[in-house]
Amino acid sequence: SINSNHCIGALMLVTTNLKIQLRNECRQWKVLYSSKVHELAKEKTYNMFEYMRITTNKLNRKVESLDDLKFVMNVLKDIRERESNIEMEFAPIMDMYAMLERYLPGGISDKDEVEQRSTMRQTWRKLIDLADSVTTSLGDDQVKYKKELVADIRDFSSEIKVFGIDYRENGPTVVGIKPKEAVKRLAKF
Repeated sequence: SINSNHCIGALMLVTTNLKIQLRNECRQWKVLYSSKVHELAKEKTYNMFEYMRITTNKLNRKVESLDDLKFVMNVLKDIRERESNIEMEFAPIMDMYAMLERYLPGGISDKDEVEQRSTMRQTWRKLIDLADSVTTSLGDDQVKYKKELVADIRDFSSEIKVFGIDYRENGPTVVGIKPKEAVKRLAKF
């Protein structure tokens, strides 16, 4: 909005070149800023999808031992904790892309990026559904494992009683045995 010619007494200040240069600097800054915002948005989108992919693979892990169960339970806990804040992770990404689309000409995002952005919430929903089904499956298996655990504890308790009786009757503390025989019995038990 500055006049192209500005008179100051005997001097005339011509601002045409200055205005053109300032416009060019603004355009260059806008391109640089938008490229940085685009890189950041692309990186956050990639990280979000990578997290969802890795977590899906972790949830599909077959539970065959207590270590596997602990691993899956930790993954489920991580998902539940992240679920409450996920909108705060999605919103900045969507805001960055909205700003880029609003102020820059189209075509800044490639086809894969546009597809990822549009399916991000849907992919997260699928992950949550998978977590729910894994939780339900573990709950169903819990009854079977509890029965096995109770039976194993009962068997172990009876084995301990038998071992204790055998140790007292045939162990190294039996009265009247020689020290060499006591050492052998101790090693046996």
